[in-house]
Amino acid sequence: MRVRLSLVFLLALVLLPGCGESSPDLYTVEGVLKHQGTPLPKVDLKFFPVQGGRGSNTRTDANGGFVMYYTASKPGAVPGEHIVYVEYYPGFNAKENREEKATKEIEEAIKKYGVRDTSPHRVTIEKNETDLVIDLP
Repeated sequence: MRVRLSLVFLLALVLLPGCGESSPDLYTVEGVLKHQGTPLPKVDLKFFPVQGGRGSNTRTDANGGFVMYYTASKPGAVPGEHIVYVEYYPGFNAKENREEKATKEIEEAIKKYGVRDTSPHRVTIEKNETDLVIDLP
């Protein structure tokens, strides 16, 4: 009986490590998001792989800068071609006690690039990108 339990335990140790979800290869993707040359601040930037699977996303900073994240704790994006789209959720300006409004540039970008299935913009990630400029025309 003892030998059987030991064999079951040993078998479990060998098989269990393969049960976890493995992370795909990821590339670092950092840069600036613009619309017709103007940085897009506080916009949700999304990458969706054309080949399917999990995408990456982030929120741009006050200057349109971004670092893409595959998960909340894993920066990066999978290699390949991605559909690029943007979303905007207004924040609340506590100092002025009002909701922030989208700029003209953000509204224009959302009209053309705000839906994953209709956004015409693509980007291909084949290596680490630390100075990527995405300028939505």
